[in-house]
Amino acid sequence: MNSFFQDFEKLSLANGLECVFGSLEPMSEDFFHYQEWLKKGFHAQMKWMENNQELRLNPSQFFEGARSYAIVAIPYNNNFYKNFSAYKVSRYALLNDYHHVLKSILREILVKTISQYPNLKWDIFVDTKPIFERSLALKAGLGFIGKNSCLIIPQKGSWYFLGGVLFDLEFSGESQIAKNECGTCTKCMDACPAGAIVAPYVIDANKCLSYLTIEHKGNIKDILPAEKHKNIMGCDVCQAVCPHNAKSTNDFHPALYNETLAKLNDSDLEALDSPSAFKKLFKGTPFERLGFGKLKGNMEYVKNIEEKNRK
Repeated sequence: MNSFFQDFEKLSLANGLECVFGSLEPMSEDFFHYQEWLKKGFHAQMKWMENNQELRLNPSQFFEGARSYAIVAIPYNNNFYKNFSAYKVSRYALLNDYHHVLKSILREILVKTISQYPNLKWDIFVDTKPIFERSLALKAGLGFIGKNSCLIIPQKGSWYFLGGVLFDLEFSGESQIAKNECGTCTKCMDACPAGAIVAPYVIDANKCLSYLTIEHKGNIKDILPAEKHKNIMGCDVCQAVCPHNAKSTNDFHPALYNETLAKLNDSDLEALDSPSAFKKLFKGTPFERLGFGKLKGNMEYVKNIEEKNRK
């Protein structure tokens, strides 16, 4: 591993990130499974997942000369979700938008490392490009893929966001794929509220509460059965029950901290009465992606479920 990768790794660790490297190769096996997943319609309304297939197969085509990559992981576990009782909100939603935070950190690291490599070509990706990030992390030895499809870092769990950088440098180091430690455990599959984990490592987004409460266009009352759930923004059940997260602490990267969201509760959400108030409160956070109308629709659906359950 040359000095560039050593410097990049050192700065990544100093900035609170996990970091691994690998050489870019065609993602043939991952691409095959992805195509099968698409054919079954498990991507629901997310038609954009059908685009740029050649780049998914061969990430070296993102720019001429791309040869290697860095995958970094930023921790986001927190207990701010406990401020809610009437509703359930995913842990990641109660922090700053990690896309912006992680991109900013990666740019800072690059500024400090590329001074000695003036001709270096690079490209940052943080869930914004058609790249199999989890697969690259797996191949580089960061962790293994759980049956809930999340990347699990041994001894640390899955409460991490992923991102990375493509480089035109040759990576000479060796990577060892982490052993899958799921074994016969099916806790994530058994606990999924809507049965979205239809097979080990396979998620049907049509049933997933994370997809339905965020990405799905339309009122979820038209697609979700009247179940006892309170989810209005994402779902953490499959991670919360995972034994590999049992010892995970409530650590999160300080750059993700959002004082307003850390104190958010049921009453704050109930008080929102306009798109402008919503935008003011949630600008630069994961809630912004949800939108005022979708949030209120999800809340109304949960209220209706509670009323039916009381009758």
